[in-house]
Amino acid sequence: MDHANQAAVGIIGLGIMGSALADQLINKGFSVFGFDPDPKARKRASRSGVQVVSSVELLLSHSQQLLSSLPSSDAFEATCEALIEHLTHSTPKPANQAPIVLAETSTLPISIKQRQQRRLATAG
Repeated sequence: MDHANQAAVGIIGLGIMGSALADQLINKGFSVFGFDPDPKARKRASRSGVQVVSSVELLLSHSQQLLSSLPSSDAFEATCEALIEHLTHSTPKPANQAPIVLAETSTLPISIKQRQQRRLATAG
């Protein structure tokens, strides 16, 4: 399958799972952008071909499709807060722009994922 015209994918969390997802996407021809607060994780990901950015918000300038793989509920909630802050204070997106999709891959409690999903949906 040719993915040359596919949109880029943004990955939040470049630890064991996030980096494995990134590697598979890169191997299939996708452009992958990523963010992780850990400098070691960023360095490893960069060596693997991930285009590392300095914030969660910057991922949105490269991709509307995001995957998150985070180590804790606190990390997920902080990520969602950063995204919500960005969405509520950025210029309105064009009507024809694809919606932002965030697929959360961590084994966090479903109640936390559902609460953040509602907050993100309200923010846009």
